[in-house]
Amino acid sequence: MKGAPVRRICFVNGTRFWGGGEKWHFDTAVYLAGRGHRVWCAAHPEGVLFQRLEATPVKRRPIAVTNTSFLNPIKMCRLAHFFRANRIQTVVFNGSAEVKLAAPAAAAAGVPARVYRRGLALPVKAGALNRLMFSRMVTHFLANSQHTANTLFQHLPRPSTPGRVNIIYNGIDLSRFFPPGEGPETAGPHRPLMLGTAGRLVDQKGHSYLVEMAARLKKENLPFKLFIAGDGPLAPALEEQIRVQGLGKQVSLLGFVKDTASLMQQLDIFILPSLWEGFGFAMVEAMATALPVIAFDLTSNPEIVEHGRTGLLVAPKQPGALAAAVTTLAKEPALRRQMGEAGRQRAAEHFDRDKQMKTLEAYLCCKVLKGR
Repeated sequence: MKGAPVRRICFVNGTRFWGGGEKWHFDTAVYLAGRGHRVWCAAHPEGVLFQRLEATPVKRRPIAVTNTSFLNPIKMCRLAHFFRANRIQTVVFNGSAEVKLAAPAAAAAGVPARVYRRGLALPVKAGALNRLMFSRMVTHFLANSQHTANTLFQHLPRPSTPGRVNIIYNGIDLSRFFPPGEGPETAGPHRPLMLGTAGRLVDQKGHSYLVEMAARLKKENLPFKLFIAGDGPLAPALEEQIRVQGLGKQVSLLGFVKDTASLMQQLDIFILPSLWEGFGFAMVEAMATALPVIAFDLTSNPEIVEHGRTGLLVAPKQPGALAAAVTTLAKEPALRRQMGEAGRQRAAEHFDRDKQMKTLEAYLCCKVLKGR
Protein backbone atom coordinates (compact mmCIF):
# COMPACT_ATOMS: atom_id res chain seq x y z
CA MET A 1 0.00 0.00 0.00
CA LYS A 2 1.30 3.46 -0.97
CA GLY A 3 0.96 6.49 1.25
CA ALA A 4 -0.08 6.09 4.86
CA PRO A 5 1.27 3.10 6.84
CA VAL A 6 -1.15 0.27 7.51
CA ARG A 7 -3.22 0.98 10.61
CA ARG A 8 -5.72 -0.94 12.75
CA ILE A 9 -8.95 1.04 13.02
CA CYS A 10 -12.35 0.35 14.56
CA PHE A 11 -15.55 2.31 13.97
CA VAL A 12 -18.24 2.15 16.66
CA ASN A 13 -21.79 2.90 15.54
CA GLY A 14 -24.70 1.27 17.36
CA THR A 15 -27.49 3.01 15.40
CA ARG A 16 -30.04 0.66 13.86
CA PHE A 17 -31.43 2.94 11.15
CA TRP A 18 -29.57 4.36 8.14
CA GLY A 19 -28.70 8.04 8.16
CA GLY A 20 -25.92 10.44 7.29
CA GLY A 21 -23.70 9.23 10.13
CA GLU A 22 -24.10 5.60 9.12
CA LYS A 23 -23.32 6.45 5.49
CA TRP A 24 -20.16 8.25 6.60
CA HIS A 25 -19.02 5.31 8.75
CA PHE A 26 -19.77 2.84 5.96
CA ASP A 27 -18.03 4.82 3.21
CA THR A 28 -14.98 5.64 5.34
CA ALA A 29 -14.55 2.12 6.73
CA VAL A 30 -14.88 0.51 3.29
CA TYR A 31 -12.50 3.03 1.72
CA LEU A 32 -9.82 2.48 4.38
CA ALA A 33 -10.18 -1.30 4.12
CA GLY A 34 -9.78 -0.99 0.36
CA ARG A 35 -6.58 0.97 0.96
CA GLY A 36 -5.11 -1.97 2.85
CA HIS A 37 -5.80 -0.96 6.45
CA ARG A 38 -7.14 -3.46 8.98
CA VAL A 39 -10.64 -2.17 9.65
CA TRP A 40 -13.36 -3.29 12.05
CA CYS A 41 -16.83 -1.88 12.68
CA ALA A 42 -18.77 -2.50 15.88
CA ALA A 43 -22.41 -2.09 14.86
CA HIS A 44 -25.88 -3.19 15.92
CA PRO A 45 -26.44 -6.76 14.64
CA GLU A 46 -29.95 -5.86 13.44
CA GLY A 47 -28.95 -2.47 12.04
CA VAL A 48 -28.67 -1.46 8.40
CA LEU A 49 -24.97 -0.61 8.74
CA PHE A 50 -24.10 -4.08 10.03
CA GLN A 51 -26.04 -5.69 7.18
CA ARG A 52 -24.52 -3.56 4.44
CA LEU A 53 -20.98 -4.24 5.67
CA GLU A 54 -21.43 -7.99 5.17
CA ALA A 55 -20.25 -7.95 1.56
CA THR A 56 -17.25 -5.70 2.26
CA PRO A 57 -13.69 -6.34 3.55
CA VAL A 58 -14.56 -4.58 6.82
CA LYS A 59 -14.68 -6.98 9.77
CA ARG A 60 -17.88 -6.74 11.78
CA ARG A 61 -18.42 -6.99 15.52
CA PRO A 62 -22.03 -6.98 16.79
CA ILE A 63 -22.78 -4.51 19.55
CA ALA A 64 -25.98 -2.97 20.90
CA VAL A 65 -25.50 0.52 22.34
CA THR A 66 -28.01 2.52 24.39
CA ASN A 67 -27.67 5.66 26.48
CA THR A 68 -27.20 3.48 29.57
CA SER A 69 -24.77 0.92 28.10
CA PHE A 70 -21.87 2.63 29.90
CA LEU A 71 -23.40 1.39 33.17
CA ASN A 72 -22.81 -2.23 32.09
CA PRO A 73 -19.27 -3.15 33.26
CA ILE A 74 -19.37 -6.52 31.50
CA LYS A 75 -20.12 -4.93 28.13
CA MET A 76 -17.40 -2.34 28.64
CA CYS A 77 -14.80 -4.95 29.69
CA ARG A 78 -15.61 -7.13 26.68
CA LEU A 79 -15.21 -4.18 24.37
CA ALA A 80 -11.89 -3.25 25.99
CA HIS A 81 -10.72 -6.84 25.54
CA PHE A 82 -11.72 -6.68 21.85
CA PHE A 83 -9.71 -3.49 21.32
CA ARG A 84 -6.70 -4.93 23.13
CA ALA A 85 -6.81 -8.34 21.43
CA ASN A 86 -6.92 -6.77 17.98
CA ARG A 87 -4.30 -4.12 18.80
CA ILE A 88 -6.60 -1.32 17.67
CA GLN A 89 -4.77 1.99 17.18
CA THR A 90 -7.69 4.30 16.34
CA VAL A 91 -11.32 4.12 17.45
CA VAL A 92 -13.95 6.36 15.85
CA PHE A 93 -17.20 6.96 17.77
CA ASN A 94 -20.52 7.88 16.15
CA GLY A 95 -22.45 9.59 18.94
CA SER A 96 -22.72 10.33 22.64
CA ALA A 97 -23.90 6.84 23.59
CA GLU A 98 -20.96 5.25 21.78
CA VAL A 99 -18.53 7.71 23.40
CA LYS A 100 -19.74 6.92 26.93
CA LEU A 101 -19.35 3.17 26.39
CA ALA A 102 -16.44 2.81 23.98
CA ALA A 103 -14.16 5.72 24.90
CA PRO A 104 -13.45 4.42 28.43
CA ALA A 105 -13.08 0.90 27.02
CA ALA A 106 -10.60 2.13 24.42
CA ALA A 107 -8.69 4.13 27.03
CA ALA A 108 -8.48 1.09 29.31
CA ALA A 109 -7.22 -0.98 26.37
CA GLY A 110 -4.48 1.54 25.65
CA VAL A 111 -5.89 2.68 22.27
CA PRO A 112 -3.83 5.81 21.53
CA ALA A 113 -6.30 7.66 19.25
CA ARG A 114 -9.95 7.96 20.33
CA VAL A 115 -11.90 10.10 17.85
CA TYR A 116 -15.41 11.47 18.29
CA ARG A 117 -16.74 12.15 14.79
CA ARG A 118 -19.67 14.57 14.90
CA GLY A 119 -22.02 15.19 11.99
CA LEU A 120 -25.08 16.40 13.90
CA ALA A 121 -25.20 20.15 14.56
CA LEU A 122 -26.77 19.92 18.00
CA PRO A 123 -25.18 20.89 21.34
CA VAL A 124 -24.11 18.35 23.95
CA LYS A 125 -25.25 18.84 27.55
CA ALA A 126 -22.63 20.08 29.99
CA GLY A 127 -23.07 17.26 32.50
CA ALA A 128 -20.21 15.91 34.63
CA LEU A 129 -20.01 12.70 32.58
CA ASN A 130 -19.76 14.55 29.27
CA ARG A 131 -17.09 16.86 30.69
CA LEU A 132 -15.09 13.80 31.74
CA MET A 133 -15.47 12.17 28.34
CA PHE A 134 -14.48 15.30 26.42
CA SER A 135 -11.50 16.18 28.59
CA ARG A 136 -10.04 12.75 29.41
CA MET A 137 -11.46 9.95 27.29
CA VAL A 138 -11.72 11.46 23.79
CA THR A 139 -8.36 12.44 22.29
CA HIS A 140 -9.64 14.07 19.06
CA PHE A 141 -12.84 15.60 17.70
CA LEU A 142 -13.75 15.49 14.01
CA ALA A 143 -16.66 17.55 12.60
CA ASN A 144 -18.23 17.85 9.15
CA SER A 145 -18.36 21.67 9.34
CA GLN A 146 -17.14 24.52 11.48
CA HIS A 147 -20.72 25.14 12.58
CA THR A 148 -21.05 21.54 13.77
CA ALA A 149 -17.86 21.89 15.80
CA ASN A 150 -19.01 25.19 17.30
CA THR A 151 -22.36 23.68 18.24
CA LEU A 152 -20.73 20.59 19.76
CA PHE A 153 -18.82 22.80 22.20
CA GLN A 154 -21.64 25.28 22.82
CA HIS A 155 -22.01 24.19 26.45
CA LEU A 156 -18.65 22.48 26.99
CA PRO A 157 -15.09 23.88 26.94
CA ARG A 158 -13.49 23.63 23.54
CA PRO A 159 -10.06 21.94 23.70
CA SER A 160 -7.29 24.50 23.46
CA THR A 161 -4.60 22.01 22.47
CA PRO A 162 -3.79 22.43 18.74
CA GLY A 163 -4.95 19.54 16.58
CA ARG A 164 -7.58 18.13 18.91
CA VAL A 165 -10.47 19.58 16.87
CA ASN A 166 -10.47 19.08 13.11
CA ILE A 167 -12.90 19.95 10.31
CA ILE A 168 -13.18 17.68 7.27
CA TYR A 169 -16.10 18.37 4.95
CA ASN A 170 -18.11 15.50 3.52
CA GLY A 171 -17.45 14.56 -0.08
CA ILE A 172 -19.65 13.40 -2.94
CA ASP A 173 -18.95 11.29 -6.00
CA LEU A 174 -18.68 14.02 -8.62
CA SER A 175 -18.81 11.50 -11.46
CA ARG A 176 -22.53 11.00 -10.72
CA PHE A 177 -23.36 14.65 -11.30
CA PHE A 178 -22.86 16.74 -14.40
CA PRO A 179 -24.43 19.87 -15.90
CA PRO A 180 -27.65 19.41 -17.89
CA GLY A 181 -27.58 19.83 -21.64
CA GLU A 182 -28.14 23.19 -23.23
CA GLY A 183 -31.76 24.34 -23.12
CA PRO A 184 -33.88 27.47 -23.17
CA GLU A 185 -32.16 30.33 -21.39
CA THR A 186 -35.25 31.81 -19.75
CA ALA A 187 -38.52 30.64 -18.32
CA GLY A 188 -41.61 31.66 -20.23
CA PRO A 189 -45.19 30.68 -21.02
CA HIS A 190 -44.06 27.50 -22.71
CA ARG A 191 -41.21 26.60 -20.40
CA PRO A 192 -41.70 27.21 -16.67
CA LEU A 193 -38.76 27.71 -14.34
CA MET A 194 -37.87 24.37 -12.78
CA LEU A 195 -37.26 24.55 -9.02
CA GLY A 196 -36.47 21.69 -6.69
CA THR A 197 -35.32 20.50 -3.31
CA ALA A 198 -34.46 17.19 -1.65
CA GLY A 199 -34.65 16.17 1.99
CA ARG A 200 -36.66 14.34 4.62
CA LEU A 201 -40.14 15.77 5.21
CA VAL A 202 -39.49 16.84 8.80
CA ASP A 203 -39.64 20.17 10.62
CA GLN A 204 -35.87 20.72 10.35
CA LYS A 205 -36.04 20.88 6.55
CA GLY A 206 -38.49 23.81 6.49
CA HIS A 207 -40.61 22.68 3.54
CA SER A 208 -43.59 24.77 4.65
CA TYR A 209 -41.56 27.91 3.85
CA LEU A 210 -41.01 26.52 0.37
CA VAL A 211 -44.75 26.09 -0.22
CA GLU A 212 -45.34 29.65 1.03
CA MET A 213 -42.67 30.80 -1.41
CA ALA A 214 -44.49 28.98 -4.20
CA ALA A 215 -47.74 30.77 -3.32
CA ARG A 216 -45.97 34.13 -3.64
CA LEU A 217 -44.44 33.18 -6.99
CA LYS A 218 -47.87 32.17 -8.27
CA LYS A 219 -49.31 35.57 -7.27
CA GLU A 220 -46.45 37.20 -9.20
CA ASN A 221 -47.47 35.20 -12.29
CA LEU A 222 -44.05 33.58 -12.60
CA PRO A 223 -44.36 30.31 -14.54
CA PHE A 224 -42.65 27.61 -12.46
CA LYS A 225 -42.71 24.01 -11.29
CA LEU A 226 -41.51 23.03 -7.83
CA PHE A 227 -40.42 19.45 -7.15
CA ILE A 228 -40.02 18.31 -3.53
CA ALA A 229 -38.12 15.01 -3.23
CA GLY A 230 -38.23 13.12 0.05
CA ASP A 231 -40.55 11.28 2.39
CA GLY A 232 -41.34 11.66 6.05
CA PRO A 233 -44.05 12.29 8.64
CA LEU A 234 -44.94 15.78 7.38
CA ALA A 235 -46.10 14.56 3.96
CA PRO A 236 -49.85 14.76 4.79
CA ALA A 237 -49.51 18.28 6.24
CA LEU A 238 -47.60 19.47 3.16
CA GLU A 239 -50.18 17.92 0.85
CA GLU A 240 -52.89 19.83 2.70
CA GLN A 241 -50.90 23.07 2.57
CA ILE A 242 -50.43 22.66 -1.19
CA ARG A 243 -54.16 22.01 -1.62
CA VAL A 244 -55.23 25.00 0.48
CA GLN A 245 -52.87 27.31 -1.41
CA GLY A 246 -54.18 26.05 -4.76
CA LEU A 247 -50.74 24.91 -5.88
CA GLY A 248 -51.63 21.46 -7.20
CA LYS A 249 -50.42 22.31 -10.71
CA GLN A 250 -47.21 24.01 -9.57
CA VAL A 251 -45.91 21.88 -6.67
CA SER A 252 -45.25 18.12 -6.76
CA LEU A 253 -44.33 15.88 -3.83
CA LEU A 254 -42.17 13.17 -5.40
CA GLY A 255 -41.64 10.96 -2.35
CA PHE A 256 -38.30 9.28 -1.87
CA VAL A 257 -36.07 9.73 -4.93
CA LYS A 258 -33.17 7.29 -5.14
CA ASP A 259 -31.50 8.90 -8.14
CA THR A 260 -31.02 12.51 -7.07
CA ALA A 261 -28.64 13.08 -9.98
CA SER A 262 -31.49 12.64 -12.47
CA LEU A 263 -33.69 15.00 -10.48
CA MET A 264 -30.98 17.67 -10.46
CA GLN A 265 -30.70 17.39 -14.23
CA GLN A 266 -34.26 18.63 -14.60
CA LEU A 267 -33.82 21.77 -12.50
CA ASP A 268 -32.84 25.38 -13.12
CA ILE A 269 -32.46 26.32 -9.44
CA PHE A 270 -32.02 24.28 -6.28
CA ILE A 271 -33.54 25.58 -3.04
CA LEU A 272 -32.79 24.32 0.46
CA PRO A 273 -35.16 25.79 3.11
CA SER A 274 -33.60 23.89 6.06
CA LEU A 275 -33.60 25.57 9.47
CA TRP A 276 -30.25 23.97 10.33
CA GLU A 277 -27.75 21.66 8.67
CA GLY A 278 -24.61 19.98 9.91
CA PHE A 279 -23.61 19.62 6.27
CA GLY A 280 -26.03 20.10 3.39
CA PHE A 281 -25.24 17.17 1.08
CA ALA A 282 -28.03 18.12 -1.32
CA MET A 283 -26.62 21.61 -1.85
CA VAL A 284 -23.26 20.15 -2.86
CA GLU A 285 -24.97 17.74 -5.25
CA ALA A 286 -26.80 20.68 -6.82
CA MET A 287 -23.56 22.64 -7.14
CA ALA A 288 -21.92 19.61 -8.78
CA THR A 289 -24.75 19.71 -11.32
CA ALA A 290 -23.91 23.37 -12.02
CA LEU A 291 -27.10 24.66 -10.42
CA PRO A 292 -27.31 27.94 -8.49
CA VAL A 293 -28.39 27.34 -4.89
CA ILE A 294 -30.79 29.38 -2.77
CA ALA A 295 -30.77 28.73 0.99
CA PHE A 296 -31.30 30.42 4.33
CA ASP A 297 -28.26 32.24 5.69
CA LEU A 298 -27.74 30.10 8.79
CA THR A 299 -25.74 27.27 10.42
CA SER A 300 -23.27 25.65 7.99
CA ASN A 301 -24.88 26.92 4.77
CA PRO A 302 -22.39 29.81 4.34
CA GLU A 303 -19.55 27.27 4.51
CA ILE A 304 -20.94 25.58 1.41
CA VAL A 305 -22.65 28.30 -0.61
CA GLU A 306 -20.72 31.47 -1.41
CA HIS A 307 -23.34 34.20 -1.44
CA GLY A 308 -23.38 36.04 -4.73
CA ARG A 309 -20.94 33.62 -6.35
CA THR A 310 -22.44 30.11 -6.22
CA GLY A 311 -25.92 31.06 -5.05
CA LEU A 312 -27.96 33.33 -2.83
CA LEU A 313 -28.30 33.17 0.96
CA VAL A 314 -31.39 34.89 2.32
CA ALA A 315 -32.92 35.83 5.67
CA PRO A 316 -33.98 32.71 7.63
CA LYS A 317 -37.64 31.68 7.82
CA GLN A 318 -38.66 34.28 5.22
CA PRO A 319 -40.60 32.78 2.29
CA GLY A 320 -40.73 36.26 0.76
CA ALA A 321 -36.93 36.34 0.69
CA LEU A 322 -36.87 32.95 -1.03
CA ALA A 323 -39.38 34.19 -3.61
CA ALA A 324 -37.37 37.36 -4.25
CA ALA A 325 -34.19 35.33 -4.81
CA VAL A 326 -35.99 33.04 -7.27
CA THR A 327 -37.39 36.05 -9.12
CA THR A 328 -33.92 37.59 -9.37
CA LEU A 329 -32.42 34.45 -10.87
CA ALA A 330 -35.42 33.88 -13.13
CA LYS A 331 -34.77 37.25 -14.77
CA GLU A 332 -31.02 36.72 -15.12
CA PRO A 333 -30.21 33.46 -16.92
CA ALA A 334 -26.59 34.55 -17.40
CA LEU A 335 -26.22 34.93 -13.64
CA ARG A 336 -27.74 31.48 -13.12
CA ARG A 337 -25.23 30.00 -15.53
CA GLN A 338 -22.33 31.91 -13.94
CA MET A 339 -23.29 30.79 -10.43
CA GLY A 340 -23.76 27.21 -11.60
CA GLU A 341 -20.29 27.09 -13.14
CA ALA A 342 -18.75 28.61 -10.00
CA GLY A 343 -20.63 26.12 -7.84
CA ARG A 344 -19.38 23.15 -9.82
CA GLN A 345 -15.83 24.46 -9.52
CA ARG A 346 -16.25 24.90 -5.77
CA ALA A 347 -17.66 21.39 -5.40
CA ALA A 348 -14.66 19.97 -7.24
CA GLU A 349 -12.20 21.96 -5.12
CA HIS A 350 -13.68 21.41 -1.67
CA PHE A 351 -16.19 18.54 -1.71
CA ASP A 352 -14.80 15.90 -4.07
CA ARG A 353 -15.19 12.46 -2.51
CA ASP A 354 -11.77 11.17 -3.56
CA LYS A 355 -9.98 14.21 -2.17
CA GLN A 356 -11.91 14.12 1.09
CA MET A 357 -11.30 10.39 1.57
CA LYS A 358 -7.56 10.89 1.15
CA THR A 359 -7.72 13.67 3.71
CA LEU A 360 -9.64 11.38 6.08
CA GLU A 361 -7.08 8.62 5.61
CA ALA A 362 -4.21 10.96 6.44
CA TYR A 363 -6.10 12.20 9.50
CA LEU A 364 -7.28 8.86 10.95
CA CYS A 365 -4.18 6.87 10.04
CA CYS A 366 -1.41 9.39 10.69
CA LYS A 367 -2.32 12.74 12.18
CA VAL A 368 -4.20 11.46 15.26
CA LEU A 369 -1.31 9.09 16.06
CA LYS A 370 1.53 11.57 15.76
CA GLY A 371 3.38 12.10 18.99
CA ARG A 372 1.66 9.13 20.63
